[in-house]
Amino acid sequence: MIRPFDTSNLLVTYYNRKGLVDKTGKVTVPPVYKDIQLNGGKISALPFKKWTLFEDAGSGDKAFFFDKIIPVDEDLFAIQTSDNVGVITKEEAYNVYLPDLTLISVKHKLLIVSNGEYQGVLDARGNQVLAPNYDKIDIREDVIFAQIRRRDKQDWQAFNHRGVLQSNQRYESFFVVSPDRIGAVRNGKKGLLDRSGNEVSPFIYDVLLPMKDNKSVVSYQGNQGIINSKGHWVITPYKDSLAVYEHFVFYQQGTQSGILDLSERVLYGTQNKLSTLSGKFLISRDQDGYQVIDSRGSLLTEQHYDSVYAIHKDLLALKRSETYWLFRPSNGQKIKAPEHTELLGRYAEDAIAAKIDGQWGFIGEQGRLRIANRYEAVDEFSEGLAAVKLIGKWGIINRQEELVIQPAYDHIAPFYAGLSVVQKGGLSGMVNKSGQLVLDVQYESIERFDNYILIKSGGLLGLADQRGNLIRSPRYDSIYTTDGRNFVVSKEGLFGVVDLSGQDIVPVAFESIQPLGSNYLAAEPSNRIILPSK
Repeated sequence: MIRPFDTSNLLVTYYNRKGLVDKTGKVTVPPVYKDIQLNGGKISALPFKKWTLFEDAGSGDKAFFFDKIIPVDEDLFAIQTSDNVGVITKEEAYNVYLPDLTLISVKHKLLIVSNGEYQGVLDARGNQVLAPNYDKIDIREDVIFAQIRRRDKQDWQAFNHRGVLQSNQRYESFFVVSPDRIGAVRNGKKGLLDRSGNEVSPFIYDVLLPMKDNKSVVSYQGNQGIINSKGHWVITPYKDSLAVYEHFVFYQQGTQSGILDLSERVLYGTQNKLSTLSGKFLISRDQDGYQVIDSRGSLLTEQHYDSVYAIHKDLLALKRSETYWLFRPSNGQKIKAPEHTELLGRYAEDAIAAKIDGQWGFIGEQGRLRIANRYEAVDEFSEGLAAVKLIGKWGIINRQEELVIQPAYDHIAPFYAGLSVVQKGGLSGMVNKSGQLVLDVQYESIERFDNYILIKSGGLLGLADQRGNLIRSPRYDSIYTTDGRNFVVSKEGLFGVVDLSGQDIVPVAFESIQPLGSNYLAAEPSNRIILPSK
């Protein structure tokens, strides 16, 4: 488009970008601006927002000028200029450019666009997948859900990524059931769809719970049953309630409860109160106390106990008449704990915390005292060390009961990767196994992740690596990562990126950051400028 601008120039528009040429056709202002105006003899221009692409820790010398830019993949970008949408390459070659549309988002290499009233879908070549006739679009990995609001609330239909309708059925809503199955609601009843939106079960269920091991508990006509991922009955619906565990199915029917196998055979049933323990065992309670049942329905403890609880996945604590036993269900071994044991704690690294005569120590799997009961409190062993409390303060002992860290802290967390978070006076720090401070006790909080540590002081966040080496002292308002190696940070409304080596990938100078794999798009605001006279 070309139209007069002033006595010397013509206003030209190229892909919705404005510039100026003189009457001989020479470019006087390149066509890169959103708007150009003449005020009081001076030419002012409003740039598009500047988006700088930082690739592989580069200097960010590639810039784009658009209202909006969203990565489609590592080589293509969806862009918005005023009321036009396009798809460009990194070299800014246009794959497609379409007028009178607004870019909403990009998901799974498909563009959700709006014509101002309704939404539709385009592919990366600009081909129309779904016309803009829908109130809302929801794109999943293998299916598109499109909504047209209706009085009966059956608003949604399922399409594949080519825009082909999967069925004539309509749905009220969707919910996650498993990675391979989508729950949907139709006319108030629930059913299953596959990843592509095809129905794989009838829509007859009042309740459809998330799947465990490709099995879902469902409610049908007031009773509960179990279906598999193909929608077939595994256990027909005739129980009041069901729960799927790794080793059994727990049921309740009237006053009876018990366990079933997957052929609906009752392995164990009782009128007693029944509960699960560690997802592997059942605890039956009657007027005489508790008994332990395994996943096959076999009684493991003929005697009754006052209390039963798990201290490890295959080790239980039994108590009767002020006496404790260690019980291993896998082989039926039962070992008496030391006399005057008052409580057994968790089992870890071949040691069990035990409170004996009012003081804490550790016993072994055979019930013998390994570390004397001389402490006010103890925590479980981790990496060969355990926290112990003496005279109101926590320290660390090793397996030989040598004090590795003197009792000086208000709290000591279990060791992980050779480090522990310690607290004193309401502040946190980190120590190594020798008790040396890796991070001084001066932080409001320390939060550990697999390969990095977030620290907080004065309401600001900092960053350390997994060994506790300080990368950035607390100075940021927010820190987040998408890969555990590079971190988007913000300070006073501006964003940047740092990595775990402490290198600034993107300076903290941008109004927003978009991660793109290992690359980043950084946005700067646009302000009207006065162009120099030529």
